[in-house]
Amino acid sequence: MKASSRYAMRVRAAFVLMCLVVAALPISAYAVPVPTITASPATVNVGDTFHILTSISSPTRGESSAR
Repeated sequence: MKASSRYAMRVRAAFVLMCLVVAALPISAYAVPVPTITASPATVNVGDTFHILTSISSPTRGESSAR
């Protein structure tokens, strides 16, 4: 066997071993609550000034969403 061929086999074996190790690692996953955003409908005419009423409610009150 040529030296380059042995080197390529070692690289492939290392890559396969690395893939198997990464696949075996536990994956940390947790659900992050999503805030509810609501807005009320409105009918306006051209030139009208109006306010858009919105509400954002978080299911985790008092907690910071950044971790």
